[in-house]
Amino acid sequence: MSTWGSNKEVERRVEQALADYDGGEHNVALLSRRWHVPQMRIHRRLRGTPSQLGNKNSKKLLSEPQEIALI
Repeated sequence: MSTWGSNKEVERRVEQALADYDGGEHNVALLSRRWHVPQMRIHRRLRGTPSQLGNKNSKKLLSEPQEIALI
């Protein structure tokens, strides 16, 4: 397990940090310390990068049409 905890736990805390960000606290370093999450993860979520937990295709190398073409 990482120093931050499991990915599910970290993502839950990132969501809480983002809610604080939307509530007016725009200091990412402070949010990172308050919610015990990596600063870069907060930055990535603010830029729109999705979580790997919700992305079923994160390890998929071929698209559906490419996979069908191989069969």
